[in-house]
This record gives sequence, structure tokens and C-alpha cells, in this order.
Amino acid sequence: MTLTFSIPDTVCAIIQRLESHGYEAYAVGGCVRDMLCGRTPHDWDLCTSALPQEICTCFSDRPLITAGEKHGTIAVLWDSVPYEITTYRIDGTYADGRHPEQVYFVRSLREDLRRRDFTINAMAYHPQHGLVDLYHGAADLQQKIIRCVGKPEQRFREDALRILRSLRFAAVYAMQLDPETARASHLLAPTLRQISVERIASECCKLLAAPDPTVILRAFSDVWMLLFPELESVPWEQALSRIKAVPAECVLRWAACLYDIPSKTARNMLLRFHMERKQIQEITALLQLRNTPIPEMARDMRCLLLTTKPSLLQKHILLWAADQHIPKAQSQRAKQCLTETLASPICFRLKDLAVNGADLLEIGIKKGPRIGVILHTLLQMTAAEILPNQRELLLQEAKVLSVKPLPLPEVQPLQAHPLRPIPPDGQAPDSNDSDNRDRTPEIPHHSS
Repeated sequence: MTLTFSIPDTVCAIIQRLESHGYEAYAVGGCVRDMLCGRTPHDWDLCTSALPQEICTCFSDRPLITAGEKHGTIAVLWDSVPYEITTYRIDGTYADGRHPEQVYFVRSLREDLRRRDFTINAMAYHPQHGLVDLYHGAADLQQKIIRCVGKPEQRFREDALRILRSLRFAAVYAMQLDPETARASHLLAPTLRQISVERIASECCKLLAAPDPTVILRAFSDVWMLLFPELESVPWEQALSRIKAVPAECVLRWAACLYDIPSKTARNMLLRFHMERKQIQEITALLQLRNTPIPEMARDMRCLLLTTKPSLLQKHILLWAADQHIPKAQSQRAKQCLTETLASPICFRLKDLAVNGADLLEIGIKKGPRIGVILHTLLQMTAAEILPNQRELLLQEAKVLSVKPLPLPEVQPLQAHPLRPIPPDGQAPDSNDSDNRDRTPEIPHHSS
């Protein structure tokens, strides 16, 4: 197999610098794997026979990051881009199934490659000497096989996260685990409990974001359910169908995976794995939208946009279509309706309303929560085309609303139902609604 991409000039310069001081140096690991796959590497890692302090001496004219020196890694900043250079090393025993107790620096590339996890990651490349492939990683790439370097059980006992890494690589590169590696993955899956939840979440997100992770998720559902027992009762094939049907984006794929469980349960699960709060909020919001049919009429779309961000609504359309097996033509109509609604001059956002709080104060409405209630009522009426977004007409309606006995509940944290407009005073709807998949709320309609 020939390399598809050449090494960048900067990487060549780093290798030449180390060699000019009498040391070996190679590009190694993921960047070599990606070159062989015809992909452009995102990061370039190098390994060398130079010890950490010797690396520092070689690049004394460059800014250095030495935080990883204990493990043999020095990052050289070249044109403000960090390039990690790691001394050839072997690992000591793994007492905790996560970290080696001791790292030993060596001068042999062969020894360094022998400690790596998979054959496809145990290759090195030199601009003049070519590919160093002691464990036939190139052949495994060509045959689409994930294979451990050495005995799989030993590799996985050293670091259980390698089990998830094997599944992730298989999903990302459309490969399969060799029988021995697959057997060890099933057998040692319980050791993943030793791994930090952050590392597990990171690998699972990368796996779900693969072009098609469903083959691996089906074959290794026992590993997945061990990590996420909340999913044991869901119709797994249905979940896999949704995952495959939506774009390869982390939030969408998580929402598709968790679509059959209550949003509160899903949220607690994601919190347990310390996922990013923004991601959790977006996934939970998508799950709360499950009961909401895809609007295909502009009025319905505008009413929904009163409480739902356009970006979230776009994802909801994709999920709904995947879950309900909606024909592509119907989901396309919904997407087109959303696009046209967003471009429409009809108001569905407070900032676009022709009046504001100051205007209401000027016509004699007293300052207080009633101002917000009236503004939101006016917004709903304009969105539903009950009232045009014209200043004088809106002010006339505001005067009518100002004398009506509108409810003015105490301010509470917002927890809006997907199709139920958020009251400006912050009153939250019934919290049970968000988890009831059989209930479809009505689009609000107001009249003066």
C-alpha cells in the first residue's frame, strides 16, 4: 500500500532537526493510519530515540510545552501549532487498568511500537525510509480488520478503554474486530467500570458520530448496555434504525439512541457521564419534542418557533422523520416550510415585534409582570396572523389586554413544553408532560 499524502514540510523539518543531532525520528500512530486510509491527518505525532531533555535541547529556539515530560512527551510549537514528540518508551505494569505504574524510555522503535494498542496504530513513517509496519497494520487496514498488538486480553487489561477504542475505530473506518479481539471485548467489558466516565463519554460520542455505527452497536450491544443499562428495555433495532437515519452528529445520534426513554432518565444518564451541559440540554430538549408532529404549514411552524430555536427544530424534523418513518418528501416539505418561515416577514420573535415594554408604559400600562404577559400574547397573535405586526394596531390590542384579568403567577424557573408558549412570568407547565410520548399538545390560539 502506498501513501496517499505526503508529510507536511514542518513535520519533515522536525524530523531533520532531530536527525541532525544524531537521533531517530518518525511520524507515528494515527497520522500514519490516516495517510494510508487516504485521509488528511488532523494531528501529527512523532516518536524519537531522543530523551525528553534531549528533545528540549534540539528545539531550544522554539516555544515548548513540557507538561507531558514525565511520560516522554514534549510539544514543540512551530508557527504556533503544537507538534508532540515522544521518546521511544515501554510501559510498566498496569495496576489500575488505566495507567502504567512506570514508563521506561528506550532507544528502540521496535520496542515502542510493540506497546501500542492496535496494529493500525502501530505503524511509523519516515520521509526517506518509508513505512515501518512490524505488525502488518497496513494489511489489516486493507482487509478492514481491527486487531490488537499481541494478546487482546493483555492489551485490554492494561487499559480497558481500549475496548471502546476498538469499537470506535471499527465504526469510524467501517471495519470489524478480528475474532480474538472481539472475544476479549465481550469478555472484559465489565472492566470498563474502572475507567473514568469522562473518557468513556468521549469514546462513545466519537463512536456515535461515525458514518454508520449501527453494525458495531448491534454486534456489541452487550458492551453498550453494560455502560447504559437505561437502554436495556428499549426496542434496540428501532433505536439503531433511527441512529442510522439521522446525520452523523453527536447530539442527534444521542437523541436517536435515547428516544425511547423518558427525557428525565436520559438527562440523568448523561449527567452521570459528565457530558457537556450544553449537549445535555439540547438532547433533553429534543426528547421533549418527541410528541410534536412536524409542522408543514407556516402558521403552525411560526407558533412552534415561539418556543423552539430554529437549530433545534431542524434537528427535531430529522428525528421525527427517522422515528416515524416519514417519507422523504414529507420531511423535505417540513424543512422547506421552516426555511420559508424563517425568511418570512411575519413576526415570531419578541425582538421583531413592532412594540416593546417602553411603548406599553407610554400608553399607561403599569410597570410589572403584566407588561411581559401582554407582549407575549401580542407575539402569539402576530405569529398566528390574528394580528398584523403594526405598531398602532398592537398598541390598541395592548390596551384591551391591559384591562383583562390575565393570570399573573409567581415567577418560577422556565421549563417550557415544546409547543406551549413560555409565559413571560416564567410559570412552568406540568413537568409530567415532557415525558408523555402519547400526548400531543395543541398549538396555542389567542383572540382578543
